[in-house]
Amino acid sequence: LPFERIVSCATTYQNHRIFPESRAALIERGVPAGMCDAHVPRLTGDPSFVRDVGDPSKAVFLCMTSSHMRSMPKAWQPRSVLILELLGRCNEDIADPYFDGNYEEAFRDIDACVRMIRSMSGKR
Repeated sequence: LPFERIVSCATTYQNHRIFPESRAALIERGVPAGMCDAHVPRLTGDPSFVRDVGDPSKAVFLCMTSSHMRSMPKAWQPRSVLILELLGRCNEDIADPYFDGNYEEAFRDIDACVRMIRSMSGKR
């Protein structure tokens, strides 16, 4: 799975910052506060995100939930998969810790997916 870059976006909610609970959980796990504060969430329709994606026919869109997949632009949906499928966990969502408070499970799943992406790309 060769790829040049990974970009991030949101599909449904436009938050102007990382929620305080999420920020605290990220900092607790070693993410620098400055990085959390510098993050600017974007929606899939944001011109900067569309520009970063480039040619969507060459992109794969990894979604945390099936709701996110349904919210993707129609042209991108055939190239969208649930991120847990990287781990062989088909049709399974990563629960949003903002709503259920289970940051540990969400971060564990995301970390495992990031490790899989790195191994697939040959990066450590």
